[in-house]
Amino acid sequence: MASALDHYDYDRLPDSVHALIEVIGIQAALRLIEAFGGTDVYVPRRPTPELESLLGLGPAQALVDHYYAGSDKLKLPRCAAAMRSLLHRRIVAAYHDGASAAELARGHGCTERWVYILVARARDEASAARPSCSDRLNRFS
Repeated sequence: MASALDHYDYDRLPDSVHALIEVIGIQAALRLIEAFGGTDVYVPRRPTPELESLLGLGPAQALVDHYYAGSDKLKLPRCAAAMRSLLHRRIVAAYHDGASAAELARGHGCTERWVYILVARARDEASAARPSCSDRLNRFS
């Protein structure tokens, strides 16, 4: 997970996930949501090896310290919109790093056409964010 969520994706997350991010950090929260999103997760008294492997020792301990309440479970939302946006950005980044559309399609369970659509959308969004030549010239008028 090379990059964290940008401001747009962060705003799509529920308040409960914002609180989780404050406790264990954004990377650990994303890993937890990817693994268990949409389910109730039992928080043990002490970090388990599986939890430490998934989150890392520090975030696993912070999760246990903050959320352990005996028999209560932590409700993890799916965060579908934000997670989908993050996946799309990962696909585009991998494509720009040299992965083929076919390889990405096989690895992510989509079609090559969808990979090309995502790459084109990202290119269009990037060019729309850049000021045009006429915009730059108008600043000097």
